[in-house]
Amino acid sequence: MDNVEYKDPFKHDDTGRIAYDGDADALMALQAGDFPRPRAYDKVGPCLALPSSDAETCHVVEVDARDYERICNDLTQNVRGLEWPLVLVGGLKCAVAFVLLASVVSRLYPNNALPISSRSPVNTRQLLGRPDALRNFSLPQACMSIDPHVARRLWVEDPGLEARQTENVVRQLASQLTTEGIDWQLFNIREFIQGRRPDPLLGSLYRRTMLVSNVGKGYYEPQAKRVLCCGPMYGSYPLAVYLAAYGNTQSFFVFQQDSSADYAGGLARLLAQLGAKVELKK
Repeated sequence: MDNVEYKDPFKHDDTGRIAYDGDADALMALQAGDFPRPRAYDKVGPCLALPSSDAETCHVVEVDARDYERICNDLTQNVRGLEWPLVLVGGLKCAVAFVLLASVVSRLYPNNALPISSRSPVNTRQLLGRPDALRNFSLPQACMSIDPHVARRLWVEDPGLEARQTENVVRQLASQLTTEGIDWQLFNIREFIQGRRPDPLLGSLYRRTMLVSNVGKGYYEPQAKRVLCCGPMYGSYPLAVYLAAYGNTQSFFVFQQDSSADYAGGLARLLAQLGAKVELKK
């Protein structure tokens, strides 16, 4: 997909020789065959399409990392055991960020009746036990979704609703992140790249909604020589939020195809409402 001939990674065998890792290309290693669509993906339906334009702005919301850790712990204390099998890139911190954003979006679009959804890349190497796989291995995504009527009530009406909804999001993710599900995505992504017709449902995983990740903008492979810019596949998201922690600061880089600061401003106000020390920058 990136038109690069990779010679890495190499691995040493017991004799000390260097040998090419034949499993390095995740897509080409797949065998042609039938990858049945997992049940979890049958539930992916229409969701709110965020408005977009040619303009792109970035705002940075900075919060005390300890405050955000406290918020995450409060909202995920009953699902901490699911963090390891989730292998969501960014872990539960991204799931919590999505719940916060869904609450913000629900207030910006009060007449919306469609679910508010997001996508996040998956650590496929970890999930499938393929640490040496090289190319395209973080292309698969997981969906997170919240009913808009519920999202509008978060932090307003029902004590404990936020934690229950966060748990629903996490369990929703866990139902998608199976070997069968990721194989299905990888197989259909390969069909797309090679110009063949993939399962139409694949498009619903990559529609123009929002992206939440801790991986840098436009790149979905976390190591040197394992970087793939996948703009043609992912397209451009109207709202993309990237998390990064530096020392005692947790940063949210809010990229949006809009000149306003509505999403970032709403996120900053909500974090402050939850007792976090927040700063909004542009």
